[in-house]
Amino acid sequence: GLVAASGRPPVPSAGEADTVAEAGRWSKGWRWLSPSDDSSSGCGEGEEDGHPVDDLLNEGLEDVLERYPVFRQLFLRGSPDSQDAWRAGWATRSLEVRRKMQKARANGVFKLPATSGAAAAD
Repeated sequence: GLVAASGRPPVPSAGEADTVAEAGRWSKGWRWLSPSDDSSSGCGEGEEDGHPVDDLLNEGLEDVLERYPVFRQLFLRGSPDSQDAWRAGWATRSLEVRRKMQKARANGVFKLPATSGAAAAD
């Protein structure tokens, strides 16, 4: 067997450890990061790292509606049935909602409004 005399599994040497592929890890908000996601690991709040759609889904629909005025306008323009479909799809993270969000994100719908006082404080 693979059990060393100490009764513990053998610890790979430094050379062997390099050949073992990392499966991934949990990130902030219980989001799973694969090693490829981790390449941009920084603690910044940048929208470009990780899976931005997952980040938005993790925030919750009401929070996202409040935070992104363009998305809120588009959402409110929809029929009550459409809004219900968004709510249900958001809760279940449906593929349809994910696709719509990825498209909306690509079109700049989830850009934060430039109303921070920091830029004007020069």
